[in-house]
Amino acid sequence: TMGLAISIVSKVPERVWYCTKKGYRPWQEPSKKNTKLISEGGHTKWFDERAIMAQVERRLKQPVLHLQDDMALPEEIKRSGATYGESDKDGSGGASKEVRDRVEKLRPTVEILAELEVKAQKTFLRNLEF
Repeated sequence: TMGLAISIVSKVPERVWYCTKKGYRPWQEPSKKNTKLISEGGHTKWFDERAIMAQVERRLKQPVLHLQDDMALPEEIKRSGATYGESDKDGSGGASKEVRDRVEKLRPTVEILAELEVKAQKTFLRNLEF
């Protein structure tokens, strides 16, 4: 079995929480002061994921393959013949029963996490000062 890591990288800079006080969690009680940039006394900073990805590629000394807009695997991976994850023994290419069962078990937790992400972003945006 081979693993596949996927990182979602924004094409534009993103404002993120960045707390410099140990143990302090400003995202739990966001305020207008907390959502300011660090340089303004707050706990956020601009995060340029494309620049960070460029640093990763320099360190790896090779480009990181990108998914297509339709989320299809890059041709380099398709041509390699590699199979990711564990597939059914019958060769159908579907996930094994164990993998399907694990995904189903995790589904409620992932759905809650997705809801929390939306709530966190809305709370953050409500407290931004423009």
